[in-house]
Amino acid sequence: KEVENIERPGIRDLEWYYHTFYYTDDHFRDFITEGIKCRELLNLGRGGNNGRHYISLLKDLGVKEEMYGFDSFMESFSSFILTGIHTVRCSTVMWPLYNLFANTKIPLRASGWKDEFQAYLKIEPSKFVGLQCPLYNWLIETLAHPCIGDNTRELVSLKQMILLLKEYNINIPIYDYSRKNGEHVHIIDQEMYLDKCEEMAEEVEERTKSLKWG
Repeated sequence: KEVENIERPGIRDLEWYYHTFYYTDDHFRDFITEGIKCRELLNLGRGGNNGRHYISLLKDLGVKEEMYGFDSFMESFSSFILTGIHTVRCSTVMWPLYNLFANTKIPLRASGWKDEFQAYLKIEPSKFVGLQCPLYNWLIETLAHPCIGDNTRELVSLKQMILLLKEYNINIPIYDYSRKNGEHVHIIDQEMYLDKCEEMAEEVEERTKSLKWG
């Protein structure tokens, strides 16, 4: 019920793209100030499907079948929401051939996901239209099934994201797709979340401990 009190109904654009990420302060600060960079620009080694020169993205194609990963990623992970970018759709059929080009700049891209797209080199912060954080799932599912996992870290990370956005005067909405229905989603009230975050995290932590230790 607490989550419902700090969220309001919202509408999403079905043409948006999504880049999921694992939160750390430094990585998030780099994202919002410098953009999302490929592994080549970050001086990292080879990646997975996206190789060294491309950035992996997902798009909701409205298909709920095996090999479509959008829903499962949105239900668990934080994502940047992006618009106005040029992408290449990955092929699953041509995987054996296209995978030979994974670490090249050639725009022949392969993936095990039918809804994966890739962007070349870098995505500027000006292309960010929001964040997606499945707050309802993080809180409700942990309270209902605490033995599956403790999402305290995610709840605290969301607070840190909001504080960093405020620090850099970046005003973008944070969506929650936990209960999405077509275009209809929810938007998190960021100020209210800052007020309630510690209380929520403590509730999750205590609930998890009580079941672990009986």
